[in-house]
This record gives sequence, structure tokens and C-alpha cells, in this order.
Amino acid sequence: MTPSHIGSALRCVAITGGTGSFGMAFTQYLLTHTDAKIRIVSRDEDKQDNMRREIPDSRLTFIIGDVRDSGKLRTAFDGADAVVHAAALKRVPTGETQADELIKTNIVGSANVIDAAIAARVPHSLFISTDKAVQPINEYGKSKAVAEGLFTQANLRGTSRQARFATVRGGNVWGSRGSVIEAWRTQQPIVIHDPQATRFHLPMPEWCEFCWRALCEMRGGEVYVPVLRAWSILALARAFLMEHDRSLDDYLIDGDRQGDKRHECLIAPHEERRTVQVDSHTYIIEPPSEIREVWNYIAWDGDGLDQDLQYTSAMVPHLSTEELREWMRHVHHR
Repeated sequence: MTPSHIGSALRCVAITGGTGSFGMAFTQYLLTHTDAKIRIVSRDEDKQDNMRREIPDSRLTFIIGDVRDSGKLRTAFDGADAVVHAAALKRVPTGETQADELIKTNIVGSANVIDAAIAARVPHSLFISTDKAVQPINEYGKSKAVAEGLFTQANLRGTSRQARFATVRGGNVWGSRGSVIEAWRTQQPIVIHDPQATRFHLPMPEWCEFCWRALCEMRGGEVYVPVLRAWSILALARAFLMEHDRSLDDYLIDGDRQGDKRHECLIAPHEERRTVQVDSHTYIIEPPSEIREVWNYIAWDGDGLDQDLQYTSAMVPHLSTEELREWMRHVHHR
């Protein structure tokens, strides 16, 4: 994939949650591949100071602010050409005991981002979502599903100010903060909750490129979904233990964790009829007719989905143990 020429018009990009794993990686991507100025919006001053030292670039502006603060967001977005909304509370166990906090950040915070983007007349706003929002069983996934709906519906309100909204939906990003590999580095034996579990494989560089393309090319209301492979947790555990010269028996099965699915899904059955595959990397779930009418939406060219498609981490091709070891080496040495 190559970013659209439309990207040249996006001269200023504001990123909520800009000091998180994705925010930092996406910032690096923009600095490398675009001329855009970047506003990092986050609530953690220590992370901002660390990021400022790690990425000393004059194109960055750091803004302390919480997505729960709608007034601050309006100031942060003023004059921006694009908003990437990545701020969220993301830990599944947190949501199972403190769902009220997820509501305030993931749902109300997303509504605040939408309000601020419309008020500031931001042309393109992109929501960073997750496979856990598809047929969700945990509070984190439910909160992201609601936020997805808010971003799709925001096109109805944004039309008078030419403010378009879309979503990208991915899986757990490989090697990111809080990922299982990072947790295993401090565990002996390593802990596995469900030995039959599978997850989608989403490398950060490809994810950043995918999100940039969606941000540039959105028509208003779509959900962009990458075409991904997957891995099983046991294959990942074997690769990790082999790579660290540990016994293949050096793991502990700790039982199912509250809120976890055995397999993840990226396109729900009820979305299949609105989904097209536009190229070998990309599915697009087109918006409902009410949203299409707002923008005189031009449908994407592509192939409709096979009616028997089950886009789950159990059904797509899986990475081998050796491929997973290579990815671990890549993360370790990056």
C-alpha cells in the first residue's frame, strides 16, 4: 500500500493518546513519510517528556490534555487537518472491574473528540478500534463498539462543516506495550490462560501504514479492516521458549481469564453484506445507507465477501513457530 496523494493536504495531524505505543509509532511514521506537523495530545506529562527526548523534532507540539476534557480538545484540534483518536483505556481486566472508567474515557471521551473535531471543522478524523469491538463479550470491547458507532454516526452531524469520520479496526499489535510477549519476559514459568486461544498478527509498521491510508482516503463512515494472518498461543509460547533457550515445558496454564475470547473476529456476520475487499491488504465495511446519503457516498470498487467467510483468528492462515521466532528477534533488535 502507498499513502494517497490526498495525504499531502494533511499538513497538521493531532493524535490523542499520542504517547502510547501506537501514538509513538505513528508519529515516527508521519515524520518519516510525510511533511505534516504533529500535535501529541495526552494526559501523562512524564510520557510526554520521555517522548520529547526520544523524538527531538521541531514538527512536534505536545499538549497536556485528557479526552474527558472537551474544551481542551477543541483548543488542541483548532487548525488541524486530521485527528487520529487512539486514546483509550485498553486493559481487559480493568474493564471487568471498573467499567465506569472505560465509559468515561472510551465512550464519553470519543464523543468529546467528535464534538471538538466538528467544532474545529477538521476534515478527516479516524478512530483506532480493535477486534474486541466485534461481537464483544468484555467491557473493553463493548466500549469500543459503542465508540465505533459514534464515529460512524458523527458523519450525520459533521456534514455541514465538511468533517468526515471513519474507523480502522485491528488486532493486538505485535510487541506493543502490554502484549503477552512483554508479560512473558518477567514470568518463569510463563503463564497461558487458554491453550487453545488464537490471535491476529498485526505488526506495528504495517498498522501505521494502514491507518495513514485510511486517514487519507476515507469517504465518510467506513470501517477499514486489514487482511491479517494469526497465531495460536501455544505456537507463540513454543517460539518464545525456544528463542530464550528455555524448556518447552516451562509454562503454566492458569485457566480462562475473565473477559477473554478464545478466538477474535474482525468482521461480524451482519457486516459481511456491506463489506468489499478492495485489494490484497484491505477489507472495507461500507457505511449504512443513511450515512452514505450524507456525502453522496461513492461505493468502493472491490469483490464482495464469500458468504462462507469467517474472518476469525481461528480460520485465517497461521504463522509457524519459526516465523514467530523471527518476529521476536525483529522486536528485540528494533
